[in-house]
Amino acid sequence: EWGGALLRLSGASVDLTTPIDFAARPAPRPLPFHRFGVELHFLFLASMDQTAQERTRARAQEWCDAWNRRDLAAVMAHYAETIELCSPYVASRLGISDGVLRGKEAVRAYFAKGMEIPGLRLDYIDVLFGAGHSHAVLYRRETGALVIDVVECDSEGRALNMRACYGSPDIKLALDQ
Repeated sequence: EWGGALLRLSGASVDLTTPIDFAARPAPRPLPFHRFGVELHFLFLASMDQTAQERTRARAQEWCDAWNRRDLAAVMAHYAETIELCSPYVASRLGISDGVLRGKEAVRAYFAKGMEIPGLRLDYIDVLFGAGHSHAVLYRRETGALVIDVVECDSEGRALNMRACYGSPDIKLALDQ
């Protein structure tokens, strides 16, 4: 029942009109979901304290700022040695069919070329939070394209896995109005 802001899952009701205090919630538990006779488990949104969210947003802003300054060392400080980066531009610019770069040195060489793009600019918009150590950085490129980098981090906050997803330049957000 979506219209009444009430969600029913397997007989349980969740009131979507009442604010949730994520800090007071216990750790996420799997929610069983049955489809085609298979039980799947999804995790409720992971609770992340306000300080961790602020720290992640600050790191994302720092990352965009480092790109805008063309500071390769500062950009690379956000990545683990074992980073796996997937981007449609890796496929189109480097001819790597699966679009995946593996290892910090391969990513460093790719980013060094990227910093040569005339007028390159990343305008930070926000961070969306996932379960565990994952988040997505939303920003706009100098072309006007929206980009979401979905990132899974290690315990130190360095990216282990990043998936870049690009929108077209004509996509507008409510905040663009």
